[in-house]
Amino acid sequence: MATIRIDRRAALVWIDDRVVELTPTEWVIFEYLFDHKHEYIPAKWVDHLKGKHQATWHIHNIRVKIDPAKIVLRRSWGYRLADYDEAIDATPEAVTL
Repeated sequence: MATIRIDRRAALVWIDDRVVELTPTEWVIFEYLFDHKHEYIPAKWVDHLKGKHQATWHIHNIRVKIDPAKIVLRRSWGYRLADYDEAIDATPEAVTL
């Protein structure tokens, strides 16, 4: 298994020490998967973002960029992020001056 980190401000994802660059739409989907690690999100939710039948395309692109096994599909349920050793929100805290 791997460690996954995200930085919400920079919209970046790291798998172990490898930076994964996502498009804005892929980022929204991945962030949702990250925040709901143990829940399935229906393809209709993803389609709502960009139009009918876009879920398969965007999920495919994310899988290629991170690792195909890291996003699980369960028919009639949807998609979810696979288990990781560790999932870290590495967003730096806001600095108040």
